[in-house]
Amino acid sequence: MSTVKGRLCGIRRQRALFYGLTIAHRKQHLVRAVLEGIALNLYQIGLSLEKLAGTPKRITVNGGLSKSEIWVQILADVFGREIHLSESHHSAAWGAAWTALVGIGYVKSFAAIKDHIPIRRIVKPNMQHHEKYRGIYIKYTGLGERMSDFYE
Repeated sequence: MSTVKGRLCGIRRQRALFYGLTIAHRKQHLVRAVLEGIALNLYQIGLSLEKLAGTPKRITVNGGLSKSEIWVQILADVFGREIHLSESHHSAAWGAAWTALVGIGYVKSFAAIKDHIPIRRIVKPNMQHHEKYRGIYIKYTGLGERMSDFYE
């Protein structure tokens, strides 16, 4: 892939910034801001995918960050959707095992895996927080567009 003037495959690469930072903010505020920024970026990607494929039936999260209560609640609140936490953090191994089951004919398709992912619990969104994040998302996208000319 080639990069031309800050663009990768025709999409401008984004940079991070802390907007509204004051001397009163502490380390925990910055950590939360990073998690919220990642969640807002995932939300933006999710909206793009919805335009192509429709609204997903559910959102399943796994991996190391799924162990963080704060992170998962932020995701639920930003998306305004329930987050299904998988029982295992080893999704790659689960996928490999499913591939083997398809290979030996024990299961008929890869699509069936979605009905067999063990869910540990479901995190419900706080819809008041979701409404606040909707406003923040508008600022997030607008600020990203305005700042993009400053990054090369």
